[in-house]
Amino acid sequence: MNTSNPSITQIRERSTGGKSSQQRWLFPFLFLGGNLLIAVGLVVLRITGWLQIEASFVPLLVTGGLLSASVALVLFSLHRKRLILQLEDRKHLLTLALVLPVLIGMLAVHPSAGLSLPGIYFFSLTYFMAFAGVLEWLNREAVHWQESDLLPFPEEESPDADVALLESPVMESAGDNEALFAALLERGESAGDLSETRLDGENCSQWMNRSIDKAGGETVEGGMQVRFARNQRLQVVHVSLNPPLEGVLSISCEVENATGTRTRVLEKRAYGVSIEVKRTSDLDEEFEGLLHYQITGCTASEDVA
Repeated sequence: MNTSNPSITQIRERSTGGKSSQQRWLFPFLFLGGNLLIAVGLVVLRITGWLQIEASFVPLLVTGGLLSASVALVLFSLHRKRLILQLEDRKHLLTLALVLPVLIGMLAVHPSAGLSLPGIYFFSLTYFMAFAGVLEWLNREAVHWQESDLLPFPEEESPDADVALLESPVMESAGDNEALFAALLERGESAGDLSETRLDGENCSQWMNRSIDKAGGETVEGGMQVRFARNQRLQVVHVSLNPPLEGVLSISCEVENATGTRTRVLEKRAYGVSIEVKRTSDLDEEFEGLLHYQITGCTASEDVA
């Protein structure tokens, strides 16, 4: 029997807008195809003599600006629709499809009087710089989404554990209901003991509490042990939220009893946050401290109030 976590499914649908992969790629492909058609059309017109440009650079600037704006819209669409991760090893081909039509279109409307060997060298240099810049942006976006969206869930909070328990052989016959209830009760008691131990001990590696106030806002408070080796300046901590925290997130965090550290929130999403811990002094020594954080999800009613 195939099972899925409803919260994870809801997050994926929210990020994709409920559209299939083909529908999400429609807008970028339209602009890429339009750029290519415009560039090829300008080349054909220039070769056949329908387009004559002697000394004016205005067509060059207009064509370059329009095609570059179209490329910017494609990149913005890739960023908003989170399509970078689907490219995998095809980023070079996409970069070529983005940059090459712009170069071809600008060469097609280049003035005949200004077309010289230095001009060709200049266009070639511009092309390679644009190619490298767009490719670097695509690689950075891919790394960004991988780090922010694939926040690891702790093993004790994994939803598959409860599903596996319900799918155990105890469910195969109705006569084993008492054994099932006993197993669930034992699991609940052990989870409660584990929670109390984690909250009580000062030397625990991490702990977390979730509470809901009267207005319906949920607060997550916890701590996580951070360890720095010698000469280590930076560390990024990922806090997973399962189930996701609804509303607008407000985050406060600090390392207790540590004057030479600074914290900064890198990413905050409904299903997890990333916190950067940076040391500013005593780098030649090892360091260990407790990062305390408080995450509050403000509902719409609280925002209005």
